[in-house]
Order: sequence, then C-alpha cells, then structure tokens
Amino acid sequence: MQHEQPGDAGGAITLGHGVGAERPSDEHSRILVERSPHCVAVIDRQGRLAYANPSAIGLLGGRNPMGVVGRPAAMFVPDDELAAAREVFQSVLRGQTVMERRCHALRRDGVRVEVEITATRTRYKHQTAVLLEVRDITAQVQAEAALVESERRWRAVFDQSPVGMALVDERGRAVAVNASLCDLVGRSERQLLDHSAAGLVEPDEPSMMPAVGASPSGDSRGVARFEKRYVRPDGEVRWAWVTVNHTPGPAGETWTLAHVQDVTERKASEQAAAASRSNLRAVGEVIRQIQSGGDARQIIVEAGRQLAEASYVSLIEPYSGEDGLRVSAATDLRSLDAAFGLDGLSSAVGVYRGGQSLFLAEAADDPSVSPAFLTGMSARSLYLVPVRCGDAVTGVLVVAWDQHVPDLDDRRAEAVTLLVYYAGVALRQAELVAELEALAMRDPLTLLPNRRGWDEELRSALATAQRSSRPLTVAVAAVDAFDSFSETFGGSAGDEMLRQVAHAAHRAVRADDTVARWGAEQFAFALRDCPAEEAAAVLGRVRQAMPERLTCSIGFAVWDGQEDGISLAARAEEALRTARRDGSNRIAAAG
Repeated sequence: MQHEQPGDAGGAITLGHGVGAERPSDEHSRILVERSPHCVAVIDRQGRLAYANPSAIGLLGGRNPMGVVGRPAAMFVPDDELAAAREVFQSVLRGQTVMERRCHALRRDGVRVEVEITATRTRYKHQTAVLLEVRDITAQVQAEAALVESERRWRAVFDQSPVGMALVDERGRAVAVNASLCDLVGRSERQLLDHSAAGLVEPDEPSMMPAVGASPSGDSRGVARFEKRYVRPDGEVRWAWVTVNHTPGPAGETWTLAHVQDVTERKASEQAAAASRSNLRAVGEVIRQIQSGGDARQIIVEAGRQLAEASYVSLIEPYSGEDGLRVSAATDLRSLDAAFGLDGLSSAVGVYRGGQSLFLAEAADDPSVSPAFLTGMSARSLYLVPVRCGDAVTGVLVVAWDQHVPDLDDRRAEAVTLLVYYAGVALRQAELVAELEALAMRDPLTLLPNRRGWDEELRSALATAQRSSRPLTVAVAAVDAFDSFSETFGGSAGDEMLRQVAHAAHRAVRADDTVARWGAEQFAFALRDCPAEEAAAVLGRVRQAMPERLTCSIGFAVWDGQEDGISLAARAEEALRTARRDGSNRIAAAG
C-alpha cells in the first residue's frame, strides 16, 4: 500500500512509501511521522481514517492499522461530542485551521481519553483531506484537576481560618489576605492587596528577621516567630503572634506565608503584671544615674517611652539665656538640638510659660501645635508636662503617640508624673555639674583652658585631623624673663601681666584655634588646618602682640599623622627649648 504525501502549501509530509524511486526528503519525512511520539492521522472527505501512524493507532486502542485505518472517524468520537466534531471537520475542509482544541477520543474499548488536537486541510491521494495531530493530555488534565482541587481546599482553609493569614510575593507585596487578618488590622482586603506587606509580616524590630524575600531566621525548618504590635486606624492596639515561612510562588519564586494569631488579651494580662515592675526598674535606673553624677536626660526620655507606651519622648529646655527652647534629649536622636524661639506660639512654649500640663488626643486639631513638629515625630496624640525645680519651670517633657490615644489612663499619667519629678532633679544636678566642669576645665587667672581643658581640646583637634587628613600644628610659648619681672614688680603685677598676655594671644590667633594655660608663664596653642608656613605667620602675630616691654619665645611642631598628643606636645616643647637657647623673642620649628 502506498501512502501519499498530503500537501497543501507548507504542510506536505510523506506518510508512507511505495514501489519505485523516492526522493530522500520524502523518505526522511516518512520516518519522522512513523516514529513520532505524537499521534498523526488523516481523515478523508468521506470521514474515514485514511491514515494513522503507530502512535495514533495505539491511542485509539488498535493493535494494527487494520483495526483503525479505513474505519469511520466518528466511531472514535463520544456521542456527546459528535456534533461539535463534525462542525470542526467541515470548517477545516473549508480551509480553517484548528489549533490545540481540547476534546475527547473514544478508544475501541470504550474508554474516553482527554486529547488536544490540531487540525489543518491537506491533500491525500489527490483528494482534499484533514490532517490531525493528536496529543494525549489525560495525565495533564488529571494533574490540573488535582491542582484546582488542592487550591480550592487551600483557599477554603485560608478564607475560613480564624487565624489571620497573608501570602506575600517576592516583591514584598500582599497577593492574598483573609478576613481574619483584615479584622485584626482594621483594614479591608482592597486596602491590603498589592501593597507592601512589610507592616503586616515583618517584626517591629528589623534586626529580628531579614526582609520578606530573604531566608527567615528562626528554627531549623526556616520558620520565624515573633510578637508584633498592630495599630488599627481607630487607634486601637492589637497584639499578635506571627509565624512566617517561605513557600514557592507559581513560577518558582520565593513567596512568604504568614500566620497572624491575635493575642491581645494575653498581652494585656502580661503587660498589667509587668507594669509595676517596669516602673520600679525605670525609676531606679534614673535614680542611679542621678546619684552617679551622670547626665540622666537620655535615660529619662527612654524610660518615658517605655512606661507610657509612647512612640516618641523628648525633653525640651531653655537655651541662649532663656531666649528659646531646644530639644536636649530625645528617643529619636535626629531631633536633638532642634530649637525654637519663645516669641512664637507653640504648645511647648505655652506649657513652659504657663506651667500647666496639656494633653491633646488629636494634636493636629490644636492651632498651637506646629504641623512640622507633628510630621517630624509622626505624632497624633501629645502629652506635654512642665518640668520643675522648686517653683521654677526648667523644661518640658513631650510624650507623643503615633496612634490616637483617646485619654490618658491612670498608669500612664502616674508614670509620666513620676518621671517629670526626677527630670527636675536631673536638670538641676546637670546644671551644677556643668558649672563644676566649667570651673575644672578653666584656669581661674586667665580664663583660658587649663591643662585638663587643653587635653580635651587636643584630643578633639587630633580626631578632626585624622578624619580630614588636614594639618595640625601644636605650639608652646613662654614669656621671656618672667621670673625677673615678678621679682621686680611683685606677684600681683606678674598675674596681671599673664592676663594681658593671654588676652593678646587669644586675639592674635584665628577663630578656630585654641589657646590654653600650659604652665606658670607658658601657653599652648592648637592651630587647626594649619601647615608649617601658615603656623609661623600666626605665631609671629602672637609674638608681636605681646604687651609693652614683654617678649616671648615659641616652639612649634606639625603633626606627623601618626603620633599621639603627648608626643606632639613634647616635640613642640623641645622646639621651645631650642628657641630659648638661641636667644629670647624667637620662634623655632621642631625638626
């Protein structure tokens, strides 16, 4: 039997071979079709299977071509699909191509097989026919059905779970959230879907777990667990125990599945039990800091945030001779040293001047509150309390919440009141300590930094030089013939002369330079960003500025980039000795 090449343009292949010579390309095509794992068949105009390759014969349940070829194609189509099959057959004969159509084939043993067909018009034995490519997709359809059922069950569990659940894609955006999670966070599904899910499934402390999309830290199974605080739009706080792990996305991406269990009632019980212990510990730490003589400001604001469960706490004090207020301590260090004048209207100024506490449940509605102040803190509710030392107001404690706080409960109010009392004590102690430190760092005769103050200034200058790689020059000057002057005119005249020398030296150097009392008649200089040539000019001005009848000798050294302050000052002293050996009223540079 000879199977001829069906062939409309572009679709010709040889389905069999005959007697006599045949083109090599026809033989190659025949072999491809006969050995193809895909089912290939031809239906003639009369609707009979005129050709079927071995794969097609096997699909239809035949053991040899005689059981399939030559039989009506309709016998291999289920009754309920015959009408549709005839319509497809006629449309293909008219020239239409059918691509990847899903239907059923009926095997000779009566078993229905899921198939996908591609049909096109062709020529077979000099007649118009239909060329079919048939693919058995039974396993694929079963897998798809199983997947659909699995997804249905998963969706049922997901949607009906009493525990909040969220599915997050590799971009960190929520692709599915259930009703329990929406209820917990007080937002609708529409508000959560396709938005960043960081606030839903990441801990409040970023160090506890990497960002969504990375491997979660946790147990050996790659599961992360943490407690998280949610603030609903109405200001209500809800607590949850969150379990997070990664799951494959539809294309193999790394997605994240989070279970969010509401534990607000349990958390409230724990917080109530811990509140008194926290109060005692926080106040105890403030007292210890005050007793140690340290600055308790920062500890006070941190304790305030903890005890009041606040988002932000700051301490505001007067500065510039009572002309303004500034932030002297804050839980958000970016706001430190922020300042504002007393002549403007603001809630802090009002509390500072009036000495009365102010609670604002909706701070944005109060005209005395600066919008910039609220934006900088992301604050919604505010509590401002005057800090007193005796009868005088010495500052204001600002407590802020980023959620709506309708009113202050007794626990929060008592905690803040207690901290405000100790804040007053701390500010008075800080004032006394600052006065003592200023006295300890200054020479009482010349009012210049003494050796202790000089050490601090030199350390700062060296640190700046190291960071900036800019030159630093240290010099030591001595008043010539000081002992003779004191013996001649007396000790009081000598003291007055040293005050005049200090004043003249301070005026001769640049604004950023430091002059200190080094010894009896000696003065030290730290000349920042000053190479040797410029240092010689500055020190020359110092020498020329000496009071009438007085001269001085000066030695200086430029920092070599490695030595410490002691070595640098020692080289300057050695240069001073060189200047004195060479005669008075000279400047010498260290070698």
